[in-house]
Amino acid sequence: MFVNEETKKDTTQDLKKKQNLIKIIVLAVMVLAVTFVAKNDYGMYKTPIGRVISCEEKVTSGKKDIEKAYVQTLKIKIKNTSNKGKVITVKNKYTQSRFQTTGYSKGQDVFLNTSGSGDISKASVQKVKLDYITIFLIALFIAFTIYVAKRQTILILLSVGLNIVVFTIGLNGYAAGKNLIHLTAILTLVFIFATVILLFGFSRKSIGTIFSSIGTVAIVALIYAIIVYFSPELNYEYVPYTIGFENIEVLYDTGLLFGILGAVMDVAITINAAVCELIRVSTTLTMKKLINSIQEIAYDIMGTMINVVFFTFICGEIPVYVLKMLNGYSFIEIMKNGEEFEIIRFLVGALGIVLAIPVSGVIAVLVNHKGFKAKKEDK
Repeated sequence: MFVNEETKKDTTQDLKKKQNLIKIIVLAVMVLAVTFVAKNDYGMYKTPIGRVISCEEKVTSGKKDIEKAYVQTLKIKIKNTSNKGKVITVKNKYTQSRFQTTGYSKGQDVFLNTSGSGDISKASVQKVKLDYITIFLIALFIAFTIYVAKRQTILILLSVGLNIVVFTIGLNGYAAGKNLIHLTAILTLVFIFATVILLFGFSRKSIGTIFSSIGTVAIVALIYAIIVYFSPELNYEYVPYTIGFENIEVLYDTGLLFGILGAVMDVAITINAAVCELIRVSTTLTMKKLINSIQEIAYDIMGTMINVVFFTFICGEIPVYVLKMLNGYSFIEIMKNGEEFEIIRFLVGALGIVLAIPVSGVIAVLVNHKGFKAKKEDK
């Protein structure tokens, strides 16, 4: 009997391993197939696309020049339009720093610009065709999500898709002249409700998460508004999107709120889910133990989440920092000239994470108070 049970266990484990292997192979084939189609989708574009079949390069800069300059002679084979199959020669100039210039290499697919003349022989290279990389990353993300989340994948993709649609509608609304502050408030509520309800349904956990997220964002917005009101006016001339925008302050402030949403919701769902599970499972749970458990969870997630926000907001500027330092700026000068806006983003995000913990803890306890009280009475 013992041998039979062991044999059954081994057979079940072998079957699971085979199923996992088949799933991995199927997902890998799907990712590669989608990427291959995207790589060769030349016919879907009206813009001429060509492949660089040869590249000759010469240095054109002199000894006194600050950086080297190059001229490339590219032979490009057209992959679409009525000129498909033709080979043209294109000149391309770029510098060593590649600042506002690009160097190309053999095997790359490139978009061509005919400047409205329609003469393909006079075309210039516009940019590299990189859509297949985007498609590959999307397909890889979906494949990993399917493997890890299984059936939950559909809900995850639906929530992401819905948020993209809502965000697009919001942008169109602003372009049509709608009030940006009102749009931000509406979009924030929709993002929170759509994500939480789609992923977790209607439950105490989801209700607690919604109220925790809304409460935290509202408190952070209020604190930020008070600080800005009593502080000297910020100089927005270093913000990259200042040109052509009437109210840069409102745009920056709304960006701050959207920037903290993800981190705040992550903390809120972690705290609320943990409280619900503790009340459901534990038979000896007291309010003091529950509060201690929330504190322990906070210690575990606070540091990592704040670092995530740091890398998201600050480290995206690293290429700019490097370029500025190569051009003689010190790190202190960089921080003084425009980078305070990224620092503010990081600090507001970190504040949102820290505040989300007590807010989520209080709301989670209030939402689950009846269940906690009933369990205590049963005991």
